[in-house]
Amino acid sequence: MRETIATAPAMALTPQAIDNLVEELREYHTIYSPLFQRREQREGAAKYLHGLLLEMPRKSIEPMVLALEGANAQAVRTLQLFISEGACDVTGRRWTRLWGRTMAS
Repeated sequence: MRETIATAPAMALTPQAIDNLVEELREYHTIYSPLFQRREQREGAAKYLHGLLLEMPRKSIEPMVLALEGANAQAVRTLQLFISEGACDVTGRRWTRLWGRTMAS
């Protein structure tokens, strides 16, 4: 049998490195947030990214929202809808403007 290959190396992040990572995540979100037409979509994207960084065994919507907001069924459903039906403008003028700005940076 073949030996299993680890897909991600073990990391020993310092608190400062984690603080920097959080700031980089905010900057990343700021770049792409103009693609979402509504404030709720931008908030959903930020919440989902935050949830992916949580140290928890399951990264599905419900456990992430419960960890971030507690027992809030409406918040769970809202994020589920955002992930399944939330659309962003990746073909129109917003994407063209964003791509031009990103390439100029």
